Amino acid sequence: MLDRSIKVLALGPAGQPSAATLSAQDKHWEIISIPDLLAAEALDLKLLCLDSPQGLPLVLVADPGDEMSSRVAPHLARKARALALPTLALLARPPATADSDYQRRARWALAALEELVDAPVVLNGHLDGAALGHLLEMLSTGGLISLDLNDLRRLLRRPGQFVIAAAEAHGPDRALQAARRVLGSLARENLDLSTAPGLLVHISGSIATLTSDEYNAIQEEIYSLRPDDEGEDSPAFIKFGLHMNDALGERLQVIIAAIGPTLDRVKSSPPYPGESHGDR
Repeated sequence: MLDRSIKVLALGPAGQPSAATLSAQDKHWEIISIPDLLAAEALDLKLLCLDSPQGLPLVLVADPGDEMSSRVAPHLARKARALALPTLALLARPPATADSDYQRRARWALAALEELVDAPVVLNGHLDGAALGHLLEMLSTGGLISLDLNDLRRLLRRPGQFVIAAAEAHGPDRALQAARRVLGSLARENLDLSTAPGLLVHISGSIATLTSDEYNAIQEEIYSLRPDDEGEDSPAFIKFGLHMNDALGERLQVIIAAIGPTLDRVKSSPPYPGESHGDR
């Protein structure tokens, strides 16, 4: 269960499926549909965000190539910046097969949003509501060790493709199984984990069951694949978050947001070593 609320603006037709996916997750975020320019003009961001805890971003979900979203997203981002509201944008990278007008609008909107938004997250392909849900849970869940917008901004300064995935496991070997499943998901997205310059790792479990040994086992599994170098300018930035969530019961959850180079291989690549799917 999320401890703090967050506002999500779903812009235009492309943002609606993502909003529906988020709404179905029944979490502590508020989804506001912005179907057209008129709705965007009528929106009072200052009033909307009065009950948002300080530090949590206003989230824009948009397809920058969509005619309406390409104009509304930068407009709302400017309004948010004028009000000193932190912002995160989940954006779809335009496919190579898109027509020239779509490509032109997307290039313009992406360039504008990269200047206006604190954390512009660009996904390959369509907007993924599940991916946004994982990201919001990572950022808006308080914990013993929190991950916040500044951590995401530091991750996004690294070059490469952004990917996020989550996995759960239960049983005596649940820590390693959850870690290996989520690493396997990232590998199937063609991310070269061995050279990825940035990882944010969010670990959740109930206070009655999550142990320090499990936390350490997940760290060791990730460091065995991608060693960390200390320092702000390090080529590898890895940070762990820890949250006690009694709603998970006997399950343990790991969410990883990563950025890095991609591999030239097909999606049906072999599973991550040690990954098991028998204990969902």
